[in-house]
Amino acid sequence: MILFFALTLCLGYSITSFVKKPDNILERFLMNIGFGLGTFAVLAVLLNLLKIQLHWMIFLAISVIVPLFHLYKQVSKKGLKLDFSQFKLTKSNIYILVLLLIFAVFFSVYHKGAFTYPYLEDDDPWFHAEVAKYISIQRTFSHDPSISMGYIEPYPPAYAVLMGVLHQTNTDVIWNLKFFNVLIISLGILFFYFFAKEFFGSRKKALFSTFVIAIIPCFMSHFIWASSLAIVLFFPAFYAVEKIKEDRKWWVVAAVMVAGVLLSQPSNAVIFGLMFGIYWLVKVVTTKSFQKHIFFAGLVGLVLALATFYLPMISKYGWAGVSSGIGIGSASLLHFSGAESGGGLLYTWSDFIFANSVSKMDNPIGVGIVLFFLTVFSLILIIYSLVRKPKHFFADKNFVHIVLLVWLLFAFAGIHGNRLPIQLMPHRFWAIFAIPVALICAEGFFSLGAMFEKVKVHRVFIYALVIAGILVTSGYAKYKVETSFWPPGVNWGSMDEVQGYLQYVKPLPYNTKLFPLCSSDFKALAFDKFAEPWDPTYVEFKNTAFNQSVDKLNSWLKSRGYEYMTMDSYCVNKYGLNATNEKLKEIGTSQKFSPVNSNRGIFLFRTL
Repeated sequence: MILFFALTLCLGYSITSFVKKPDNILERFLMNIGFGLGTFAVLAVLLNLLKIQLHWMIFLAISVIVPLFHLYKQVSKKGLKLDFSQFKLTKSNIYILVLLLIFAVFFSVYHKGAFTYPYLEDDDPWFHAEVAKYISIQRTFSHDPSISMGYIEPYPPAYAVLMGVLHQTNTDVIWNLKFFNVLIISLGILFFYFFAKEFFGSRKKALFSTFVIAIIPCFMSHFIWASSLAIVLFFPAFYAVEKIKEDRKWWVVAAVMVAGVLLSQPSNAVIFGLMFGIYWLVKVVTTKSFQKHIFFAGLVGLVLALATFYLPMISKYGWAGVSSGIGIGSASLLHFSGAESGGGLLYTWSDFIFANSVSKMDNPIGVGIVLFFLTVFSLILIIYSLVRKPKHFFADKNFVHIVLLVWLLFAFAGIHGNRLPIQLMPHRFWAIFAIPVALICAEGFFSLGAMFEKVKVHRVFIYALVIAGILVTSGYAKYKVETSFWPPGVNWGSMDEVQGYLQYVKPLPYNTKLFPLCSSDFKALAFDKFAEPWDPTYVEFKNTAFNQSVDKLNSWLKSRGYEYMTMDSYCVNKYGLNATNEKLKEIGTSQKFSPVNSNRGIFLFRTL
């Protein structure tokens, strides 16, 4: 945790050292974490391109250069003076204290849910454990192009590198992934508030929007995948764009944040690019100016991502290899398969209105009854305010409302991608949909209070009633989904198998060499043991290992230093019951392996 905050705070301080910073010291401190995350993504790819090891000491050494230089200059000129005058209980700080309370509750719920079960959920997190282990050991995200490894090259590697570098400082990759994934998502709540404050120019609207984004069921889950980082980086990027109006040099920070998003996850990178384009285009129309600094922020961010990662990947893997690696069709960048996310579902109005206590793990769906009708009410108010003066529809003062409407329509269409000729991971649009919904609801919430006050009903009573309704119809469902038991995924043959790895494999010494005979090597790596799925000779033998003689299997494992081997219930899924039993009998009666432990899902053998 010390390393995480040292890296992000120092990198964030460095990338913003030349711009006009916000007056509030807490805002500067918290937003530096977001800027640091985006800068880390770019730095990781740049270091790897220069063939510099991805080691935590190197990242830390680079991150402290600018802060230490500035500290040296300050001490040389004025001496070391600590100024605590900004830590007063101002109105601005009271809002931030409430924000931190929302953050704490959100983090607590997600942390509880992530650690409700001792394994990793579903399938993606296991592969993230594998690549985190690879990066922590090999100190690079590059690998032999003949080997297929998920979630590193040619896939955008920022999330994997962050987890791998953090794992270099601890010996529990499952804890590492669970904790820091929850922390990153929770920090997004803070970044969202400061973006919303700049966007609205109102702290109270920003705070209510933050409450909504934290409690709406469809805004992310504690599921471990690269989308956690990519979506969170949306907010520092748009915050930096908003700051351009105060200091044009902020476009440089915005460009780095844009690149950070593009280097984190592919489908959300495209979604962000489209949202960024909508933002810029509406700004151009409403201000009657080109907005060149926003344009250059997007363009330079794109060029930076292309030059440091995507073009080198195309050179190494070819366009077909890159498009396959990031999950896009060859015909069009927007032709993502809807079946890969959400199973090609066609959503109805009830999916929006009602929030269920059972939902999808990767991205829950639903808004909740009170929030849904608050959104509708807010939309009516916004549309009325725009059309009542049609000649001034595209006035600068309407920028926020127009952007919100277009973002909402874009996200709504994205969710319904399976009904449309163009699909871009429809199921994943639910988290994107939550962003304009949360912002739009702030408009209706405060207007509702003002309306009822005119008929002698105090606005505080209305606010409390609405918030209570949101907690009941949205918050309860979110809490149930995020704290329930999630299954370990289809790569496990049974829960007995999972328990066997937890009971027999995990207690073995750290980095013990373990060979899963039938299963993916993440079953060794995720439980902090050692295997080599990145080695072509290892992979070549592994593909035929089940059909090798016991003598040859033993000889090869001993030559590579593998002390243990597992056979698990996934062998039955892969080779059938009869073949699995025959192999077990052959190994068990030989003098080459010694049984150590077993249950109905796994046999653990020692190599003799």
